[in-house]
Amino acid sequence: MAGKYKMTGCARFFFFLIILIPIAYFGSKYLMESGTWDEVRETVGIEKSDDRSESNPLSYENDTDTRRLERKLQQLIETIREQQTTIDQQQKTLNDQQDLIVQLKRRLGESTASPTQTQASPESNQPRETPDSGESLEELLKEADRAMRNNRN
Repeated sequence: MAGKYKMTGCARFFFFLIILIPIAYFGSKYLMESGTWDEVRETVGIEKSDDRSESNPLSYENDTDTRRLERKLQQLIETIREQQTTIDQQQKTLNDQQDLIVQLKRRLGESTASPTQTQASPESNQPRETPDSGESLEELLKEADRAMRNNRN
């Protein structure tokens, strides 16, 4: 019956790792706490590195790398400024166009108002506008188109 079930090489390897990894972990932890790990390093010839700046990827000994990174940073800052300027200009254009739309809606609303609606507010001292007295709707739309073309350029 012993020959019926055989262990494969992969299963043996995993069992070996299950036993070896905890032994290695606890053994190294014991050596570090007891101070004998430093003796092992001296025996093997590995130097202890207390200086953490060597492993820090942000510390550069080479000045050319530092200068290159500074130039790249300045280019990125300049790109951000240019893009912010573009955003501000586009926001101003958008606000101008929205103001123009509001003005057109007001003019359109005033020109299409019936005489009874305009007479309902006697407090206003402004003269009543009739469709013939002011600019026509087509003229207002042409003016809006011209203003939008000028803002795009």
